[in-house]
Amino acid sequence: MNERVKACIRLVIDTPWAVLGVFFLPLNIFAFLIVKLAGGRGQAAARRKPKLLFGVTPIISIAYMARSLKERGYVSDTAVVGESSIYPRDTFDLVLSPEGAYPKLIKLCLGNLMAYCFFMHALWTYDVFHYYFDGGLLRHTLFSRLELSILKLCRKKIVLLPYGSDAFVYDLIPNVLWRHGLMIEYSRFGNTAAMLQKKIRRMTASADIVIACLVHCINLPRWDILPLTCYPVDTERFLPVYPETKRSGPVRIAHACNHRGVKGTVFLIDAVKRLVEAGFDVQLDIIEAVSNEEALARIKACDIYVDQLIFGYAQAALEGLAFGKIVISALDNSPEYDLFRRFSYLNECPIISASPDTIYDVLTQLIDRRETWDTIGKASRAYVEHRHSYTATADMFEAIYQKICFNNEDVDLINFYHPLLEKKA
Repeated sequence: MNERVKACIRLVIDTPWAVLGVFFLPLNIFAFLIVKLAGGRGQAAARRKPKLLFGVTPIISIAYMARSLKERGYVSDTAVVGESSIYPRDTFDLVLSPEGAYPKLIKLCLGNLMAYCFFMHALWTYDVFHYYFDGGLLRHTLFSRLELSILKLCRKKIVLLPYGSDAFVYDLIPNVLWRHGLMIEYSRFGNTAAMLQKKIRRMTASADIVIACLVHCINLPRWDILPLTCYPVDTERFLPVYPETKRSGPVRIAHACNHRGVKGTVFLIDAVKRLVEAGFDVQLDIIEAVSNEEALARIKACDIYVDQLIFGYAQAALEGLAFGKIVISALDNSPEYDLFRRFSYLNECPIISASPDTIYDVLTQLIDRRETWDTIGKASRAYVEHRHSYTATADMFEAIYQKICFNNEDVDLINFYHPLLEKKA
């Protein structure tokens, strides 16, 4: 992202008169529409590659997605609202929150001014907006409910994707175990379920594309493409360190658990305790409340990475796979997974499935069959390269842009990952 843009936004929020710009936002949008209509074709149609914006929740996956497309030659930027305690500010191209120790209300107001200013810049600059279901650039402003409508009026394309609590409507989740895991950590979202459902439906109606990911699709009224997850991994950066099948010493198990309840951490701790009592030489590394860089270093040093025992898998599991580790997560035969076994690539996934009831037995069998670790680790790496690398992620998004920006009718997104219909390179 142009450093001049960042500097201009900072200059504007430091100016008392900037607050007047908020009241002129509708006039600015009207002027923008006049210019767009007078120009005839949309920006994306006039260029070979659309310009892309990813936002706005400060999650590392949006930075990875943007980078995967930047490597393909796209203008691909990230802008986030608020800050993360895990990732430094420079993880993202622009953080729409002022630096410094401001009172909470002042920080919110300054952040909203930054959002208004950048939104006007974004209307002129980007063609495709990628948002989670918890809202866009104006999510905390008076225009939050109108943002997607404004984007549509300005002929922008909208791609929606879920990451977790933004798309979970608790009372509609069919698996009660999943629901309970979420309740342990985030019971407050049960009180706003009806409001969240309305928001998901409203945003879906405005979206050009909805990406449905494993476990996150259960409350979506519609989806257009079906990857297991759209999280990418930089396989050039995450070089494999395979488990040593003949190495003596303790078996090192790592587990990142910023959300203990939903990840089933207590069941893993109990299983390892029982393994130690049974005479196994096992070490458990609980990775919690540390920086992303430290977490990666500790995953890299383990033999087995346990992601979550309640449902699905997330970014850290992909990073474990990229390092060539044995990865365990909850991918059992629940009916909720049938969709991804029949219409996507779940059957290819080398993650070893375990639940709170089976984690002890799964770990015991792995420790007893140490000679298989090298094969499992290499399968882990190959899977990430094929399905979750920057290349694979960019392929998916380029198919989406062909469909929505250039009206390519030959792109069959709903069957893009169908095991029997997927196009082979």
